[in-house]
Amino acid sequence: ERRDLLNDRAHGIVGGERQVTYRIGTRRQVVDLVYRGNGLRRAVRKELDGRVWHDPTEVVFRDMRKDNAAEVLNESHLRYGWPDLADAPCFVAIQTHTVLALHGWRDPLIPCSPGCLVRLAS
Repeated sequence: ERRDLLNDRAHGIVGGERQVTYRIGTRRQVVDLVYRGNGLRRAVRKELDGRVWHDPTEVVFRDMRKDNAAEVLNESHLRYGWPDLADAPCFVAIQTHTVLALHGWRDPLIPCSPGCLVRLAS
């Protein structure tokens, strides 16, 4: 999660709220990151899945319930694993910003370095 926070900041994506608790009926869910405000018409969730907490089969079903709950609440959701953040952080930032922008996010995406994919894509 720290790597994702630093990656977001490096690309100008700031303002998400981390470790947000939701209650859906009698169930409690903790979402890694929720973006709200800044012109968004729909909240966007981002889940970060590491191997320690996301390998067992029962966890896959828990994650599916969280994804479905986001839809029930009319919230978009993104899900990334360690390889995404370790091997393609700029792509994660581009994808995150694209979804945010689709829902009204106002801030621009900025390159994190001279070789950043953001610079190459623009």
